[in-house]
Amino acid sequence: MITIKASFDTGAKETILDTDLVEQIMMPSVTKENRRELESAYGSLVKRSGTVQVKQVNLAVPDTSSGKPKILDLVTEIVCLEPRVTV
Repeated sequence: MITIKASFDTGAKETILDTDLVEQIMMPSVTKENRRELESAYGSLVKRSGTVQVKQVNLAVPDTSSGKPKILDLVTEIVCLEPRVTV
């Protein structure tokens, strides 16, 4: 098990992870049959995105009412985040 501190926006259209992070910690991923074009916050298409997804990863979060850990399946898009790219 690997612990990563991260902030996820539950209201976001997509959850994304950086390609380098996914490769460094060897997260399980799959190539998608159809590319999904992802847009930046400015409306431009993000290069090299929407072709691979992370799957079979669990996210452990504390339940807000009980404080007990809650396990969620995490499915994310993988994006090559370059400096100065806001998605």
